[in-house]
Amino acid sequence: MLVIGAGAAASAAALGCGGTATETQAGPVEAFPAPGTRFAQRATEISLRGVAPDEIGTVTVTGSSSDEHEGTLEPHPDGKGASFVPTGEFRPGERVAVSTELDVRGADDGDYDFRILRGEFETGTSGSDERVPRPRRGTYRSYRSDSIKTPRLVVDRRRAGRAPGYLVLNTGWDDERPRPEGLLIADDRGRPVYFKQRTAEEKIFDVAVQEYQGEPVLTFWRGRFASGWGYGEYVMLDRAYREIKLIRARSGYRADIHDMRITPEGTALVQIYNLVDYDLRRFGGRRKGEVLDNIIQEIDLDTGRLLFEWHSLGNIAIRESYDRPERDSPFDYFHLNSMDVAPDGDILVSARNTCAVYEIDRTTGEVNWRLGGKRSDFRLPRKARFCRQHDARWAGNRRMTIFDNHVDGSQGRGQSRAIRLKVNERRKRVRLQRAYRHPDRLAAANKGGTRTQPNGNLLVGWGAIPVITEYTRRGRIVFDAHLKGATDGSYRALRSAWVGQPATPPKVAAQRRGDRLAVWASWNGATEVARWEVLGGDSPDALTRVAGRSRSGFETAISVPDQPSHVAVRALDADGAVLGTSETITPD
Repeated sequence: MLVIGAGAAASAAALGCGGTATETQAGPVEAFPAPGTRFAQRATEISLRGVAPDEIGTVTVTGSSSDEHEGTLEPHPDGKGASFVPTGEFRPGERVAVSTELDVRGADDGDYDFRILRGEFETGTSGSDERVPRPRRGTYRSYRSDSIKTPRLVVDRRRAGRAPGYLVLNTGWDDERPRPEGLLIADDRGRPVYFKQRTAEEKIFDVAVQEYQGEPVLTFWRGRFASGWGYGEYVMLDRAYREIKLIRARSGYRADIHDMRITPEGTALVQIYNLVDYDLRRFGGRRKGEVLDNIIQEIDLDTGRLLFEWHSLGNIAIRESYDRPERDSPFDYFHLNSMDVAPDGDILVSARNTCAVYEIDRTTGEVNWRLGGKRSDFRLPRKARFCRQHDARWAGNRRMTIFDNHVDGSQGRGQSRAIRLKVNERRKRVRLQRAYRHPDRLAAANKGGTRTQPNGNLLVGWGAIPVITEYTRRGRIVFDAHLKGATDGSYRALRSAWVGQPATPPKVAAQRRGDRLAVWASWNGATEVARWEVLGGDSPDALTRVAGRSRSGFETAISVPDQPSHVAVRALDADGAVLGTSETITPD
């Protein structure tokens, strides 16, 4: 398993030290952290983008209290820059001066500075004393052949016209009315296909099927959940459900729960929530207050190098927030909750607490435009206005989808909806094409998502409300389901194609019942099983087929008209090929 984004070893020799920058530099070099950044971390690396690594020349890095820093220049794999990786950490609160021979945007003749955050960054912990609460009876399914308990997804409506694919989601974190918590893949009958129970130390969020190196992968966040954000890492699983990569934020940060996107270039966009000291008296708060700086990093997945870094503080004014500081809580003025790569390669981001969607220049970090909020660059008709939104995504042909929570804070006043907008970036105008509401008038105070499907349908996860709904383009409901016994919903629900081929073998249980044998077969995560066969015999080495049955859900019960002393099960695909065989057991 490859760990990326943290702790990557630096090269033994600095690249280009002592040389001079090229005179044919195509344009300004972008530096991250950007010149003037006030809240960099002690372990930060310095990324220079827009110039070939061997043309960077001499880079000198000096801390105002830690003096000159040694380090190495690590080339970026795309040949468009390099990262200066210091051999030691900077000191809290110091000013870091960077001197180069490059034309750096925002610098003075190639020289610029940034500041290190004063105080300690809240990193959280990978573990805690928390116990996974015992789920209430009726909120889960249990099985004979497997010890896991899976959530009960109840399908209320299922009609023709649904998009293909499985439902992919996390299943909550409510400790007062608990159910099995973790990563769930389910079919349109609500039957589990794969379930991964979270551990007592960590929670799971932001489950998705993405593509890496031309192959589908399953990704999810795990870590410590704070009050609306988190500190953790992203896990990448292959089709056998093996961990093949850990995606971690760079420069001493830990990844937030809300979103991670694998880009077509083989990089990852990662979100970070960074708690910093801030004088909040101008905003109705305390002089010694705390505010959350929201950060986006782009990280190369093969090397872990930092390619881009953007901070909300310094780019988005605190006065743009619709929230006010609370005396005993950090001021979450921005609340970044989704990212998407725009058709032009820039980054589309949604910020809940400014009620706005932004396009961020992926090269310079500048804000190209604001859609919604207090400083909107677009004219929004009343019906197109949104607030407390999640999951802003481009949906092709200048269309954008948004889950509009449309509620007043945590009170739940209002009715949530999914909306599809037509966005004219040139004329800065927006038109509401359609709004999708639930007949039960659902109001989700937080969380939620909406995604356009290949057939044009829209899948909506209602966030804090434990409901998943699929609409046709014209708004007809073709699928509606809910998580039984849940009060906290799912962070985001998706529909995705997925083929699982577990590295572990199938599981079997058997029990004697009169003159017959009851056998149960299951295989957590296997998607290609069409039929089960029971193998039986008087010895483990002499088993033959004694019964069979088509797969009937997560676990299939098979009746055997005999009582062999040893049994096993094997899984067959639709063509009759053997996919896997369980261990051999002795029936109870």
